[in-house]
Amino acid sequence: MVFQAIPDPLAELPLESVPAGVLRDVYALWLAKRPPDGYPGRRDFAPSEMVRQLPHINLLDVEGRPPRFHNRLVGTAIVEASGIDMTGRYFDEFAETGDALARCRRLVETGLPHFFADLPMKWSPRNFTTFSVLGLPLASDGVTIDMILGALTFRKAGNEVSVS
Repeated sequence: MVFQAIPDPLAELPLESVPAGVLRDVYALWLAKRPPDGYPGRRDFAPSEMVRQLPHINLLDVEGRPPRFHNRLVGTAIVEASGIDMTGRYFDEFAETGDALARCRRLVETGLPHFFADLPMKWSPRNFTTFSVLGLPLASDGVTIDMILGALTFRKAGNEVSVS
């Protein structure tokens, strides 16, 4: 029997652990913008730097304690895959978001990026089978996480879906 090592969820996420494509591009940009002693802020990212990735971007405002997550921006690929435009609404207003809320809370608590691949797409009425998600902390003051930069890709029968 072969056992696959499971990375420590509290360890830094290596760039090579994120598959090439949209998610790795977003993570590489975040790493390039990250100051050595904190987090980048939303102001550090220009839409012109991420034109190809924008349809896959989700910006969540982190509000209050315990945190509540407000969808500031939901990219068109996410809207197409979910069948719902969640822009301007709170994450907890939607069914089947418990796992996502737990991931967001953990990111805020630990301050560490997360990446999950091929999760079941139980929250969408569309016929996508799985999705992969990258979550990255942002802080307008460089220290206090007040936003999450998310990026999502979707699979249908083993194919990544890119919507431009």
